[in-house]
Amino acid sequence: MASWPRRQLSRQYTSIQKRHHSSRIESLKDENALEVNVHALGEQEVEQTKRYNSLQGRQLTHSRTLLISSSGQCIPLNENGNESGQGTYFEPPRERRESDSGKFSIQDEFLQLKHRRKDKIIRASEDVLSSYHDSYLYGKIVSSIKVRAAIRGGKWSPLLMWAESLAALILVSLYVRSTYTSGEDHVIKVLRIICSIFFVVDYLVKLYSAPVRLYYFVSFTGIVDLISTFPFFLILSPWKEDNAIPQLVLLLRFLRIIPRLVSVVLAGNTIGQQIFQLTVYTFGVVFIMAGLLQWVERKATPLDVQKENNCGPHGCLTFYHAIYFIIVTISTVGYGDITMHSDWGRAVTLFTILIALLILPVQINNIMELASRRPYGGKFAVQKVVGSRFVIVSGNLSYRTVQDFLSEFYHPSHDKDMPAFPLRVVIMAPYKPSFEMKTLLANYKGRVEFIEGTPLKESDLDRVGAKVASAVFLMADRQAVNPDAEDAAQFVRTLTVHRHCGPKVRVIVEMLKPENEDSAILDDAENVIEIICPEAIRFQLLACSCHVKGLPTFLTNLFKSGLAVSSLGSESWMQQYSNGLKQEVFPVILPSCFYTEGFIFEEVAEVIYRKHQVILFGLDILMEDMSRDIVLYPRGRQISSSDVGLVIAEDLWAAEEVSKFGREVPFLRSMQKLSSCRSSNGKFYQIQDSELLEEVKKRRLIQITRSLDTNETDFSISTSSDHSMGKSSCGGSGSLIRSGYRSGHQSKIQNIISASHDQIQSLDSSLIDTDIPVGTKKHIFSLEEAIDIAMSWPPSQKWDKPEPPVLERNANVIMENLSNRTMSVVNLNTPHILLCIQGKWPVNIFYLISHLRMPSMPNPPVVILHPRELGSSDWGCVGMFEDVYFIKGSPLYELDLLRAGVMQAERVIILAQRCREEETNDENEPSATTVASYDINNILIAATVERLLHPTRDRIVVELQQEAQIHNLRPKFHMSKGRFDSEIYARNRDADYMFSPSYIEGKGFSPTALNFLLYATFFNRNTLNIVKKFLSGGVNLMSTENNQSFLEKLDQHPIPKGYAGRTFMELFLDVLRDDNILVLGLHRPAGTFNSIVSYVYTNPQPAEILVAGDLMFVIHA
Repeated sequence: MASWPRRQLSRQYTSIQKRHHSSRIESLKDENALEVNVHALGEQEVEQTKRYNSLQGRQLTHSRTLLISSSGQCIPLNENGNESGQGTYFEPPRERRESDSGKFSIQDEFLQLKHRRKDKIIRASEDVLSSYHDSYLYGKIVSSIKVRAAIRGGKWSPLLMWAESLAALILVSLYVRSTYTSGEDHVIKVLRIICSIFFVVDYLVKLYSAPVRLYYFVSFTGIVDLISTFPFFLILSPWKEDNAIPQLVLLLRFLRIIPRLVSVVLAGNTIGQQIFQLTVYTFGVVFIMAGLLQWVERKATPLDVQKENNCGPHGCLTFYHAIYFIIVTISTVGYGDITMHSDWGRAVTLFTILIALLILPVQINNIMELASRRPYGGKFAVQKVVGSRFVIVSGNLSYRTVQDFLSEFYHPSHDKDMPAFPLRVVIMAPYKPSFEMKTLLANYKGRVEFIEGTPLKESDLDRVGAKVASAVFLMADRQAVNPDAEDAAQFVRTLTVHRHCGPKVRVIVEMLKPENEDSAILDDAENVIEIICPEAIRFQLLACSCHVKGLPTFLTNLFKSGLAVSSLGSESWMQQYSNGLKQEVFPVILPSCFYTEGFIFEEVAEVIYRKHQVILFGLDILMEDMSRDIVLYPRGRQISSSDVGLVIAEDLWAAEEVSKFGREVPFLRSMQKLSSCRSSNGKFYQIQDSELLEEVKKRRLIQITRSLDTNETDFSISTSSDHSMGKSSCGGSGSLIRSGYRSGHQSKIQNIISASHDQIQSLDSSLIDTDIPVGTKKHIFSLEEAIDIAMSWPPSQKWDKPEPPVLERNANVIMENLSNRTMSVVNLNTPHILLCIQGKWPVNIFYLISHLRMPSMPNPPVVILHPRELGSSDWGCVGMFEDVYFIKGSPLYELDLLRAGVMQAERVIILAQRCREEETNDENEPSATTVASYDINNILIAATVERLLHPTRDRIVVELQQEAQIHNLRPKFHMSKGRFDSEIYARNRDADYMFSPSYIEGKGFSPTALNFLLYATFFNRNTLNIVKKFLSGGVNLMSTENNQSFLEKLDQHPIPKGYAGRTFMELFLDVLRDDNILVLGLHRPAGTFNSIVSYVYTNPQPAEILVAGDLMFVIHA
């Protein structure tokens, strides 16, 4: 089963590249963009360059029109006002059936057969399959794959392994016994027949469930399995009176034991394991030759010779003597105490010596080579890919990065299809694994292999089979001294991997500087090279946490799987948090009944929650230009067949139940479904899927009738022809339903969010209006004048980070601005946000300040407390925003904190310090002591701020580089490791920080928690887009009332008055139906169920009782 159907790549590539070019041109369509003409060269210049132009074969002297944005981006335009070159795209090369050397590759042909086979039938379009990994989507799995899953990872897998090994041992033992005794009793015959039947059935089952049956049939394992079935048929043949042939064939059964011995005794692919395997196979050859020699001597020695040598009824040579003779002979010792008595025996001896001369030196040489070469210097056996898939993880890897990646990649909450479609990981790093790393890899039982190498060498990429990998992850060194140099190294690695692998392998790359996400160097590889920059998300998350309590914990838990804990009691606050920690984001294929019946988003969200306790919070919809986009809470949108739902569910099993809604099921299963629905008070009640749909339809009709009778509701269905998000892939249109109806408590909620709507109305036109014609731009005929305007500071458009040349050119202006904004003591009229920076100035702090200045968010003053002098390159990225001030001082000292207005601050953010401010001698990562010393400063600052702010300590957000250091923040709470699932805990012991009180309440946060952006992107390409929508919102073009555009965004509000003491389901349904608000979770106050801190509760149980002080995580439009 192919992870990403390759026949889709060409179409997908063109679509993505078109969107890329379109986004670049649209990003320049702002009121401050400059349009400038670059004139042709004069006649004299043309003569001087005529010879050069003729050699180049192109004309360089025609006029060009450039569009220059306020951030300095330049796009050449053609005569139509579009981007020059738009419409011509590089087509990926067609798949070749030959290797790079030009020779036909049988392995490639087998892989093609595997990719063409449909093992999982998913009812989704090609663009959906290219966005989400097939293991995350519900589909029908063919029966052969179900059998393979049971054999590989089901409860029968270990039983079958031991049964096969035991049967082989029994048959081989019976053969050895037959060389010493004559005749067989009834029990032995029955035992032999039973074992022979077992191997016949075993072979047929493996052939049926093989990913590529032809590959299994011609493979070494398949051939041995086939030969092992011969004795059963020979027993039924005319030769059944003569056991010679079956006994000879039974010797090959020993080959079946060898792989089992290796897998049972040793797991993995280390040098020692390979030596053990070669040794066992060598002994297997000796064993088979001894059996052949013993049988030949018994059958070919004349009777008179046997009598002359006083041979017994079983011949002159026993099995033990045969093994002894073979070993003495091939070792060239030759005692001469045993000789062959037949010509056929002597022939076998000659053949054995010849085999020994050809095979044993090679095997011994391989063993010596393995023993002497560098550890983990082998290669990944790509033949494994025929039966599974694999990804490569490389770049700058640390133990913590690998630990976190593997624990999330193989977390039980989303490995439902792993037994049927195995997914392996190959770690490639330019160093030898430490003992700690080896211990970690041993927890994954052969799923993970470590190979020493670098992605910069094509020979190393060949050794790991990069050309047939599903994806290659390139991790960056987050603590690099020079982020620009690290990003440059990442570009080199990326281009090397992409050149080697071609357009069929995804390359997921981590970058340190967000401005490198849209680099022109990667334009021609947009479809497979995916740039992820956690730094931008990190600062946006911190900015939003100033207004949404517990946001870092809430958002991280949605994408990061935690440790599983044993029951803590139904009314334990820690149990509530643990239940919320299990909730994750999954895509779902929406059932056909939702769009055939004309349901809108709110109605579908209600049905799904009532039936499965799963929250539908957004859609992945098909746009008019055939591209796809994420929309959070598309209120009023009629569900289309092309829509993909985005849900918050406990695990993949719960998410797939949504796709099964409305299906006809057998009686027993239907009874189970009847009991899965809850009423508003949390009690179970019985209702069929069809009855639930009819109930929602009736409520819709009642509302329509009521609105028509009272003239309080203006109900309309739009064809959405005027909306850019309306059309579906089947030619239909997604309808919009806009209602003005308000219930009694809707006005209360509306008053809460009215301020946010007022701010959204003043949103900058560049974020909403994308249809401004190019001709309205300010046209300048002088390129010099355009450059002067574009390189001015502060820039007219402040949503892009200024480039270094702009900061250098305006250094004097920037330093004057810094002097005016520097304060000795804060004296502001409104509460402010205090940023405490003890270490080096963050290079990406621009994204924190710019997000705090989003028009859709409150814009309080920002005060930065930092102990060092700032340069123009530092202040130039933040001083261009209004109400940003600087105080020179150390957050470690109380007086400096008081000067910075810590007592008047509405939020105090303590930024994590860089772990390396200068070069170290460690090749891999900074020492734990160095990192801890930086983190302890932030812990000390947090303790000092809490002492000054006592008793109101809930205004702090502390960043720490090491997650484990979050345990040192106050208050402290220790959970015994015995409460965690032992297997998951062994894989990632450091993940217990997610049960620290400081993390639970949203006070402690580590940037390394954002690692989920990389591994989650493999399964869901829209992960980064979803997170950005949560943090920044997105323009909801479908919810336009009175020509006003709103943002769908994640926000926080207190529960409505009068809801304390009621259930969460009542809250969820009431505000969804009446207030157009979608509730995702709660932030519960300290003291709830005797909690020591406030805590996040994602997707609470429907029967959960609300308390006064509960805050709702909501999405509203």
